[in-house]
Amino acid sequence: MTHENNENDLHENPNDKRVPATLTQRFLALLIDRLFCLLFLLCISYFIPLEPSRFFRIIKLCEQMVPTVIIYHIIFELCWNGQTPGKKMCRIRVVCENYEDLNISAVFTRNFLRLNDVLPAFYITGIFSFIYTKRKQRLGDICAKTLVVCE
Repeated sequence: MTHENNENDLHENPNDKRVPATLTQRFLALLIDRLFCLLFLLCISYFIPLEPSRFFRIIKLCEQMVPTVIIYHIIFELCWNGQTPGKKMCRIRVVCENYEDLNISAVFTRNFLRLNDVLPAFYITGIFSFIYTKRKQRLGDICAKTLVVCE
């Protein structure tokens, strides 16, 4: 067990004083980002052919939400150095475990594994992994070897 802690400590930059983002910061950033995604989908929904009922139109929007969210996070985290609009507003950022900037494989890994955090119930898995990991990581962060830190 101590070997595992020492191995994790080797990847840390002792000069970097950033601390993990809180659950509240991460939740607010997620909420803001979901609102942006929803707004985007509502704007493009005018181009979706009209169905016989609103129900089918809502189903189509829900089907598009998952890929939209994944693509949204990938694009912004790559282009904005580990931030999305929600993360920027909450003053948090995604970095590699060694506190270096994100690389493309880390961004894709953490965002494709976002689905694991949502299931089986809304982010319960992600919350448990956040609570029980030393560095406050969700499953996607653990696999991608990334951290979400305060600016």
